[in-house]
Amino acid sequence: MENIEYKDWLKSLKFADDVAIETITGGYVLRKVARLTKTQIVLDNCQKFYISSGLLVGGSPYRRTSIIPVTAEIKEVMERSTLIYNIRKSHLYDISTESLRKILSIIESEMR
Repeated sequence: MENIEYKDWLKSLKFADDVAIETITGGYVLRKVARLTKTQIVLDNCQKFYISSGLLVGGSPYRRTSIIPVTAEIKEVMERSTLIYNIRKSHLYDISTESLRKILSIIESEMR
């Protein structure tokens, strides 16, 4: 997103709009705009971001945290992350042998 487009997007935000925040691990968290002041965007978790730059108020100069628009790509990354987490925590010993064969077949066909 171009800088001018991004700044226009920041200025267009309204109460209850969805925004995304990139986490330190490269994932995303979705939040809602709780309120707006003249200079800041306050989210539902009380984090504050500057309207002028989208950067976290009081954020680290080493890790620049900013809000970004929620895109289809971000939603897919979040869904994949949730699916992988749920699959990894599954107790595979409770799954039938036939189902395990199908799962393995899917994994092998995707890895080619």
